[in-house]
Amino acid sequence: MQKQISERQAGLIMMVAVLANKLLMLPSLISFEAKNNAYLVFFATFLIDFLFIMLFLYLNDKIKMPIFEFLKQKFGKAVAIIIALPVILTFALKCVDIFGECYLFFDQVMYVQVDQIVFMACFVIMILYLGSRALRTLGRSIELLFFIFVTSLFLSLYLSIGSANWSNILPFFSITPNSLFLTMFAHNVWFGDFLVLFLLCGNIKMEKHTNRRILIDYVVADAIVLLTVVIFTCVFNNTAPMHKMAIINITEYTPRLTSEGRINWLIDLIFPLVCIIGLGIYANAGSKAVETCLPKKVSTNLIAITIFTGIVLALAIISNTSYPNLYQMLTKYGSYFSFATQYILPIILVLLCQKKEKVYDKKVAI
Repeated sequence: MQKQISERQAGLIMMVAVLANKLLMLPSLISFEAKNNAYLVFFATFLIDFLFIMLFLYLNDKIKMPIFEFLKQKFGKAVAIIIALPVILTFALKCVDIFGECYLFFDQVMYVQVDQIVFMACFVIMILYLGSRALRTLGRSIELLFFIFVTSLFLSLYLSIGSANWSNILPFFSITPNSLFLTMFAHNVWFGDFLVLFLLCGNIKMEKHTNRRILIDYVVADAIVLLTVVIFTCVFNNTAPMHKMAIINITEYTPRLTSEGRINWLIDLIFPLVCIIGLGIYANAGSKAVETCLPKKVSTNLIAITIFTGIVLALAIISNTSYPNLYQMLTKYGSYFSFATQYILPIILVLLCQKKEKVYDKKVAI
């Protein structure tokens, strides 16, 4: 089987998957629950996610093929479909969240008012286009745009770090363990980025240090998010929940920017590209899972991405394209579903893999 992406592209895809849905509204949303300890929610969740990305890399080394293809060959299509269905819905939830956040961004930052129907139509076109691209195309696109992404993030942090009051993160550990756990659980839809390895497993050109490269890129992305959250808290303190667009708002805190040519507009223009590419990653992964569920005669990429887009669109309509409704849907209902998909399903996959190996070993012994 031909491998589609290099280890560098795989690492960059993981980085974008981490950054795409955490730097706009999530710091503000979690600050509402965790106050100045929002960074602890991110840090604790990243620690758990790190263990699960190692689990997926272990699976990649074991099966050496796409996960759904492995499930079809070893356990039958019915098992593959059972695994694929929750994966489809989880990626759809991640896509609809990016839709809601990007709509608010363009409506509140870029334009006076954005027509919801027009924006939704553009959003659907982006999912259809990006989700139907080959994985190597996404990898190359990220390689081309990565320097621009890094420049945007560097400018945002550089322009805001001078306004940070580092004492605002004190006292440490003021959040109770129960509140920490509940906040982590309610917002787990925004995390679990290792799930993207459903798309990458079996498609990476494995080299000597491929797993280490992916882990390093993942940890670097986590560190960028944590630094952003800490600076966001140190800049805004108790008013952090009021500043919805974290990565944008921290650059607008200092009045001197007005006399320096409003360089923060570069960030306003560049950062949405990260969200759009992240949307492409989620859509591509979701469409591959849909393709697993289709009959072989109609199992084409175009049909799969069309069905996946329809699911995302349905979720957006259910939320009435209102972010408060969408946020309630993601935290009160979607969180249970995504938790099962992101943190229970991988363990089941590892157990299935181990069980198949034991059965094979017994047959060889006989």
